[in-house]
Amino acid sequence: MAKLLIGDELYVSLSSAAFFEFEYESLILSHASRLFAEHVAVPFKRQVESETGRATADLALIERRYRKWWVVEVELSHHSLSRHVLPQVAILANAKYGRNIAEYLSSQSDALNPEVLDNMMRGSQPQVLVVVNRHVSGWVQPLAAYGALLAVVEVFRSDRNRHVFRLNGDYPAAPGDEVSSLRCDPLLPRLLIVESPGALESPPDKRLLIEFEGETTEWTKITTKDKVWLSPVRSNPLTPGEKYALAKGEDGGLKLKRAR
Repeated sequence: MAKLLIGDELYVSLSSAAFFEFEYESLILSHASRLFAEHVAVPFKRQVESETGRATADLALIERRYRKWWVVEVELSHHSLSRHVLPQVAILANAKYGRNIAEYLSSQSDALNPEVLDNMMRGSQPQVLVVVNRHVSGWVQPLAAYGALLAVVEVFRSDRNRHVFRLNGDYPAAPGDEVSSLRCDPLLPRLLIVESPGALESPPDKRLLIEFEGETTEWTKITTKDKVWLSPVRSNPLTPGEKYALAKGEDGGLKLKRAR
């Protein structure tokens, strides 16, 4: 049994049988501001649906600039990967997330902007993060097949009923100066799909001046129910098939750059 000695206080690692899943989830949420400092963490108890079924997650993490968000499944290490964890993750990774989810998430925290959340839902799917109390050999690769990360938050408790955590695994990270990834629409190759529209401000005339390779280019922002595009006002300066990213320059202006 792993133990930690901090000052004069001895902490003992808790096994999966030492608490219920809702207790572990409550601990994660109460310390989320430190565990996931670049994100706003909120309960996410709304059922979602994909082609393979319905599932309810535990938490959501929204990056503070609304560039990316995560659906969080909190698990205990004794749960079955094949019968319990993977079926949940498969549904969450492919579920439909729309305006109703934006309204629900905004109701969970005053720190979230309802309008920006609504725009965020027009972007790419959230990724799934599985948080587990112990490292479990063999979970990482099966979860990666769904684009999911595995974060380990091991709980230690002292005889004074205080907790400390040992962290391991993979954790969400903010994407630096990037505003959004962009990709050419396969059906409308002149248009660029904005993957993170929640982070893209809307000027009154919907026109954006964006620097690209030392030149200023002009684009319009097109918003529909479930998608946001950038359309060049004049000829498209970008190379078809290339990947691009939209970033904030040091002067606060927008820049287009080739994605690595």
